[in-house]
Amino acid sequence: MPTVRSLLEQGLAHHRAGRAGQAEGFYRQALAMEPGNIHAQHLLGVRALEAGRIDEAIGLIGSAAAKDRRNADMQLHLGNAFRAAGRLDEAAKAYMRASKLAPKDIEAHYHLGTTLRALGRFSEAVPVYRAALRQSPDAAELHLLLGVALRDSGDLDGAGQAYRRALEL
Repeated sequence: MPTVRSLLEQGLAHHRAGRAGQAEGFYRQALAMEPGNIHAQHLLGVRALEAGRIDEAIGLIGSAAAKDRRNADMQLHLGNAFRAAGRLDEAAKAYMRASKLAPKDIEAHYHLGTTLRALGRFSEAVPVYRAALRQSPDAAELHLLLGVALRDSGDLDGAGQAYRRALEL
């Protein structure tokens, strides 16, 4: 009889190989064996998000993230689910938690910055992009996004510098 762990490992292998439907089957089996398993909830939630089942994704990932508040990946994926649902304030909070838990994770900073900009909180996005640039100083897209946030917050000189750096790269 397979274990929850072996089912999740098989599911991940299928997921990584692009066989999402098969992966989902393994995740569902694991969750049926152990309904409170946060890893099964999280992975099945990620799969639901990919399939466009946003409410299901929020429920599954949200449940897992509530049980393991120290897991940056769960917070990041929860932010993605909230963003897909148009719930930008909640997405920003999840991305903020992810970026604090994993300060070197550029993806968390990127999503937090773009969500803050979408909320019109331009000056809050600036330090987020700068934090991401400390991890990846040659990322042209981050310089461009920093420039947009600086422009939108009224710092035209800073925006010009960021745009020039983006063009250089």
